[in-house]
Amino acid sequence: MTVGMAGSWLVMSGSAIEYMFSSVENEKWDLRADFLYPQSVTALNETTLGFDPGQAGDVIPFTHMAGQAFKGEESSGAVIVGCDNIKKVKTFHLREGKLDFSRAVISFRLSQDAGIHAGDTIVFKGGGGEIKLTVSGVVDELVGSIIYTSRGNLAELFPQEMCTGVYIILNEGQNENVYVNKLLDSKVVSKVVVQSKLKDDLMTLLDDAISLLYTFFILTLSISFVVAASAVIISFMERDVEFATLDTLGIPRPRIIKSIIIETSILALGSVIVGIPMAYLFAGILAKVMSEVLFYFPIHLVMGANILILLIGFLFIQASSIVPIRYTRSLDTETVLRERTAG
Repeated sequence: MTVGMAGSWLVMSGSAIEYMFSSVENEKWDLRADFLYPQSVTALNETTLGFDPGQAGDVIPFTHMAGQAFKGEESSGAVIVGCDNIKKVKTFHLREGKLDFSRAVISFRLSQDAGIHAGDTIVFKGGGGEIKLTVSGVVDELVGSIIYTSRGNLAELFPQEMCTGVYIILNEGQNENVYVNKLLDSKVVSKVVVQSKLKDDLMTLLDDAISLLYTFFILTLSISFVVAASAVIISFMERDVEFATLDTLGIPRPRIIKSIIIETSILALGSVIVGIPMAYLFAGILAKVMSEVLFYFPIHLVMGANILILLIGFLFIQASSIVPIRYTRSLDTETVLRERTAG
């Protein structure tokens, strides 16, 4: 368990790094503009947004609103995003079901919070209305409880010919920062999000999180070393009669020392075999706690973490054989047998 506790931080950091990097790369848009008030979809194009022809490769409208998602008596706060070309905007990592945006695709956090799974029917209430949607799939999502669907499914909540914002994918070679002021000069744009800056913010957040993870890893590794080493040393020192008996049988002490090393190696191997699954168990618990306060990431099978857990666990338990070896070298066979048999 102590090996697993120390290793869980390696599993967490490895999973977080892998997931955060993939999440950053999942977003395909360059700019996102949110409107002060809903705009007509048909009126939106490069010119109305302040671009010259050929600068924007795609202008993709979307509609979003906050509300509450219900499954029976269970409910959770959620944001619904309606977009007809969402696959152009974002890559999804599917956990369950399939990616059918003519129905609803929900984030894993929403699935956990309200007990919603692929095939379930949910009711979304917001904006003074409600809609029923069948969940087609569950996807990993870094932050928040989100429902992705097509804009047509939101017709009962919001006019289909209107949208609340646009994703902009620039043509190759265009610098997104040049167009931020152009968008903000528009009277209808309230906010512009630059994807490259969002990536930088996410990586800063990741760096802070990983620093914290490695700090705790060093702490738990130190505790694990003390616990594991102490347990093995005490075990061997309590078996001095066994060593003394082997000595009286004429077995050379180098062979006794060799047996100690072999036995400790078996113990170390056993601890690692138990420690690796325990590491993933602890990591899953800790990742769930972290998702409540920071961001969500799934626990992946991380080979680098497994190798480090195996090596570190084996080496520091094997190192604890030093004291038993020194102990056997100074063992007074006659005194031990006399004291133990007399007792």
